[in-house]
Amino acid sequence: MHEIPFACKWTIPENELVRASNLNNGRLRTVTTNISVNNIQRFGYFLKLLTNKNGQAVVYLCIELQNLTEIKTNFTVTVESANFSQTSNNHTFHNERGHGFDLAATDDFFSRNSNFIVDGKFTLSVNGIFKFTTTDEPAEVEQINTCEPLSQKLWGATNKDFTIIVEEGNESTPYDIHKHVVGADSKIFAAMFNLKNNEAIKNKITINDYSAKVVEIALKMIYEIQFNFNLTFEEWISLLKFFHHYQIQCHKDKVEEYCIQQIRAATVCRLTNLSILTDCPKLEEKCLEFLASAFVSRTYLSDIDTLDAALIAQIVKNNAIQNCETLEDND
Repeated sequence: MHEIPFACKWTIPENELVRASNLNNGRLRTVTTNISVNNIQRFGYFLKLLTNKNGQAVVYLCIELQNLTEIKTNFTVTVESANFSQTSNNHTFHNERGHGFDLAATDDFFSRNSNFIVDGKFTLSVNGIFKFTTTDEPAEVEQINTCEPLSQKLWGATNKDFTIIVEEGNESTPYDIHKHVVGADSKIFAAMFNLKNNEAIKNKITINDYSAKVVEIALKMIYEIQFNFNLTFEEWISLLKFFHHYQIQCHKDKVEEYCIQQIRAATVCRLTNLSILTDCPKLEEKCLEFLASAFVSRTYLSDIDTLDAALIAQIVKNNAIQNCETLEDND
């Protein structure tokens, strides 16, 4: 499933806007913005403004499906001057070209005292996300971690001398480990094993910052046993945080490479913050390269307001918003 965020702003001068009051030929539209994935054009979208026979000024988000069969979308239409904001959730485009909202009664919309037309112009903003699948998407690849036979034997051994207990709500999951195996990879665990505190004396520690699934996969990677695993994007993030927290650099590097492969418009802002939080210079470099490219191409980015660098976030956000050109719709 592809998720493509988008945003656009449409400004129409009042002298052009008058054409939309004509019921017979009163439709205005923007130019079509085409969306490509893997260098293949998938669909296009544009905005349309018209007045209908019910006496309403209406705005539509319109889709040209091209080589797709359907597109799902969440989007919000905003007219700040009129304090107007409406959101559509999980609408599916099949064959219909438009889906939108009534802005106001036609007389109210074109009234000289209307808050829709301010300083001789009407300004409309739309932002949201498109969701769709393509037939040429690569099949899911199951991750396989290679191993040596001794690693498998150690993982199944009964002479382990330390226990990590993972608490999730009311559930506790214990994992028995060898101090010398985990300590060889983790500076934090190695230091913990050498202390004379309560945890070291009892040979157990309780953690609740990570799920049992993430901890088990992390431990199996430390033991370098062969196993198959699938993780969600959120679980990959948690796994990277685990390896950073316990200073397990070798496997942290592996997860960092996976995160680099996941950089796209919908994830780059979260991954940028993650790279800073977990001190991943390669991931940070690739994220900044993507952000720079998005700045030039005016690509709208999800979660841009979460970026730590507020100034960079604002510059990228401002330059990702498209200014749409107004055309007459003669269809």
